Amino acid sequence: MLDQIQSDLKAAMLARDSLRVETLKMLKSAVQNATIAQSGELDESAVLKLIQKESQQRAEAATQYSAAGKSDMAEKELAEKSILDEYLPEQLTESELEQIITNAITSINATSLQDMGRVMAIVSSEVAGRADSSVVATSVKKHLSN
Repeated sequence: MLDQIQSDLKAAMLARDSLRVETLKMLKSAVQNATIAQSGELDESAVLKLIQKESQQRAEAATQYSAAGKSDMAEKELAEKSILDEYLPEQLTESELEQIITNAITSINATSLQDMGRVMAIVSSEVAGRADSSVVATSVKKHLSN
């Protein structure tokens, strides 16, 4: 993943794509900072989580800029988000996510919201990077409430 980011950064520099260069440099810096904080190399899933977090930050910033009437800044944030999203695996559909949650609930015989932590642990490991954790949590809570 890091090699792909580095090669894409070089290609963007050669193409003089300033937005892509800026975004990929930011991503590379975030990965390096996380590596330093962890005192070791990041594995693939940690890099994916970091990319997903950065992508979510761009979406939130775009929403805030839109609310403040700064459409040019919102567009820039959304463009950065789309660049970051290129490095994320394809997102699960709602039905695929529902199936994973149902399987996790039945595998541990979860019956109430008290089991949410155990269900989330199973589901999180299966969906790693392919679904937003807040969407997963909401869906798990909905299933356990029924």
